Amino acid sequence: KLLITWGNGSLKYEGGTWNNGQLKFGTKYLGKFTIAEDTKAPNVSVHRVGNRYLSFKIGDWMSGLKSFRATIDGKFILMNYDHKHQKIWTDTYYEGEWKGEFKLVVKDNANNETVYIRNL
Repeated sequence: KLLITWGNGSLKYEGGTWNNGQLKFGTKYLGKFTIAEDTKAPNVSVHRVGNRYLSFKIGDWMSGLKSFRATIDGKFILMNYDHKHQKIWTDTYYEGEWKGEFKLVVKDNANNETVYIRNL
């Protein structure tokens, strides 16, 4: 959950690992670096949840998003992602109704995880 930052004080994720008292990371930048730890899980907020349409805002304030996965009763659901607005959503042309246990797992680059579960 280590975070290396570069630049003028603003946090920019560069990755890194701490092992046996040694810090290892790769970067394409020269200059001053800061070591920080990302222990905060990503944010998930409901935008709209219905029987035919699902949308959420997802984000991470420090290391950035690594992945997200949505399922209903364990079956994968394809979600659209808008990085600029930090929004994910299902297509509106789905003709059936979403029924069952909806699960959204969001991970950041430091492997912190948020799990959102809701019965539809």
